[in-house]
Amino acid sequence: MAIYGPGPAGPACWFAEIKPPGSPVPTYQQEIHAQLRSAGFEVRVLRGIADAEAALTIWGLPAEK
Repeated sequence: MAIYGPGPAGPACWFAEIKPPGSPVPTYQQEIHAQLRSAGFEVRVLRGIADAEAALTIWGLPAEK
């Protein structure tokens, strides 16, 4: 999933992969994550609400409840 928001230098984009707790990230997805990271994007694997809230905090985005 792509998430768009205000970054420090203007609009920014982050990527999140949502997986159930304990579910592995397949090799092909790991490769895509590596390609995105090498292009300068941040990619996170989210395994629950706490992970999502932490990512939003790190990215400086508001979390609405």
